[in-house]
Amino acid sequence: MKKPYSELKKYLGTTFHQDWCDDGEDWMDVTNQFMHRVDEAVRKKVIADIQQITKDFEGEEELEHFCAEECRSDIFPPGLALTYREWLGMVQEKMVGGPKGRKPAAKKAVKKAVKKAAPPKE
Repeated sequence: MKKPYSELKKYLGTTFHQDWCDDGEDWMDVTNQFMHRVDEAVRKKVIADIQQITKDFEGEEELEHFCAEECRSDIFPPGLALTYREWLGMVQEKMVGGPKGRKPAAKKAVKKAVKKAAPPKE
């Protein structure tokens, strides 16, 4: 039997670890990176988990406990002037839209090539 919200737990716990701010510009950027790493089936399961949890949990405290304690995620939507419910809704919208831009590995390769091609500093 599938554990409740298992894909959402994986997304929150692995994407929003304590140093997630070092992985991207903001939560949207690291979410985009996550979408590039996983296949469409996983992304759809995360979306379904968000839809289900926002139906199952009525209170903001329950959502905060789930995200912070059960998933061990280190994101604090109130610091972004959002509730957990609003933020999860925005994550859902972003995931429905799919990944944008180049894959993170491609970005790194381009950055490395540009650095290599740059004239030496004097």
